Amino acid sequence: MDTLQADPLNSTKPANITELEEMNKEADQMLKQKEKELKAYTDAVREAEKILKGLQETVNAKTAELSALSAPDENAENERRLIEEEIERLEASHQKEMQRLQQQHEDEMSSLKADFQQTLNEAENWSNRHAEITLQEKMGELEKLKQEAIEAKQQLNETTFLRSRSTNVNAEAHGTMTQKAVADQIAKLEEQLSELTSVTREELRDSRAKIDECVAAIELRRQSQAAEIKRLEDEIAQRKERYAAHIAAVREQHQLERTTLEQSIAATNARAENTEKIISQLEAHHEAQLAEVLGDIESMRRSMETSGGRSSSNAASVRQAAREIQKLSEEKTGIIEETKMIETEITELDDENAKLREELNRLRARLSKTKM
Repeated sequence: MDTLQADPLNSTKPANITELEEMNKEADQMLKQKEKELKAYTDAVREAEKILKGLQETVNAKTAELSALSAPDENAENERRLIEEEIERLEASHQKEMQRLQQQHEDEMSSLKADFQQTLNEAENWSNRHAEITLQEKMGELEKLKQEAIEAKQQLNETTFLRSRSTNVNAEAHGTMTQKAVADQIAKLEEQLSELTSVTREELRDSRAKIDECVAAIELRRQSQAAEIKRLEDEIAQRKERYAAHIAAVREQHQLERTTLEQSIAATNARAENTEKIISQLEAHHEAQLAEVLGDIESMRRSMETSGGRSSSNAASVRQAAREIQKLSEEKTGIIEETKMIETEITELDDENAKLREELNRLRARLSKTKM
């Protein structure tokens, strides 16, 4: 009976031990598998930390670049000052050009008036002198002819008186011949006087015609000068309108570009501040997650070390490890999503920086064209 009772005990105990050993082996295998998974996750976390560190460095560099762009930029201020100085220079040049044209117009008017008056005076003086000289010459010739006529009459009287004592026939014949000669001479003198009078009248008509011609030429020149003055005044008005329109367009363009640049800088500053807040939140969140993960790993290691041969504790540790791994997987997914979000933010910042650079280059090019 004792032998029969001992056999069941001896046969039951090895079976329980074998089952427990198998459970321990399975638990060890599961723990090793979970340790491998935990190690792989730890490596993934480290890799994510490296990526995050690189992203943080990139974000810091972009933030510094944005700060340099958004801070009071001396170059931008200098460019704005140069544009304002260019506008002032254009206004001063416009005023100077207007004054020059006005002075030139006044000088030309004064010169034309002086030329006109001088020409008119010269024409009048020439006409007066010519008429006076001609009149004096003709009067001298007329006086000479009158003197010759008087002398001829005296000579005729003397001849008549001297021949009166001669025979009547001879005296009458000689007197007739003398009277005829005197009459011929008087007729000749009257004819010459008539010719001189005609010549004098012709020369007076020529003088008046020349005076009229000079007056007509002066009037034509005055009309031409008046037309030129009108053209210059119209040109001054057109230039004034063009200069005013050009200055207004430059001012409007400068104000528009300045407003656009200020809005871009303000938007970039806001985006940079938002990015800095996101980075700070991510850093704090990542530090908390990393501390929590390290604490969980340490707890799991302690649990695995103290588990010993208790199968129930091993099973609980395995379930705990599975939960921790699931949690770490979710954290890893969150880190990846946050990393993608940061990369998207960095890409947007790069695009914004490129737009700002294009805007600055466009402003510099416009300023260079304005200087030329």
